[in-house]
Amino acid sequence: MLPYFITALGGVLIGNSISHGSIFAKGGVVNLQEIISIKEINLEDEDYKIVRRKQSKKFDKIELYSKYKNQNTFYGTLLYKNVPIYTPTFKSKMINDRNQLFAFSGTNRDIADAVLKGEKPFGSLVEVYSSEEEKAKSDSFFNDVINECIDKNLEYYLGKEDKKWSRGVSRRVLQICHKGTFGKLFDLDALINDYEVAYEDGWEQDITIRSISNRKLSYYLKNDWDDMVVITGLILGIPPYYTMSLLISGYSFDLNKIWKQT
Repeated sequence: MLPYFITALGGVLIGNSISHGSIFAKGGVVNLQEIISIKEINLEDEDYKIVRRKQSKKFDKIELYSKYKNQNTFYGTLLYKNVPIYTPTFKSKMINDRNQLFAFSGTNRDIADAVLKGEKPFGSLVEVYSSEEEKAKSDSFFNDVINECIDKNLEYYLGKEDKKWSRGVSRRVLQICHKGTFGKLFDLDALINDYEVAYEDGWEQDITIRSISNRKLSYYLKNDWDDMVVITGLILGIPPYYTMSLLISGYSFDLNKIWKQT
């Protein structure tokens, strides 16, 4: 999971669109000015709105709002500050806004389908269970996904069962990914160009990105992920402008702040 720069949002979106009457938990009204785009994304259990808003001449900010299927109100969930404004040259079907939601939301089926459909490079499917019946369901799900991976010619690795994961609860992880090296799966030259254009210290990412050109994505099925946000973003299929936002703003989990539009 990516280390997110998180600001707790108290704002709400009403119904199927942003409402002028949307009220923050501690007062204040959502300002609807300077909105650039709104993307709607539907997962199995939750619906999301990704709102991109003008911040300054060089940067935007992206606000995430979410609701469960049985709710009518979208609550502010996450804020990305200092999102660079640029025209991306790096593009891939496997790199999209939906994938960054999987870092904290979505079901195992959602994640598996995204990888199987070629919309996500890599997926970690975590099953926990506390009874033989639940274990049987998890085993059946994993077997189904493994068979689908074989049909699609994808790589997979089923880890050992951790029977002591929590008191009375066992855990098992199935990791799946596309075959090939980073250099074959992605246009790394275009990615490097985008970092150099949009991110002040983008040149520093050149060596990092080139260092994995010949590395197979499947390397990370059995090995720990590098402690580098740029590589983690690629593995998860997250658009670079989110990663740049994290690099620029640093990491903070100050959940006491309520974001207010100024």
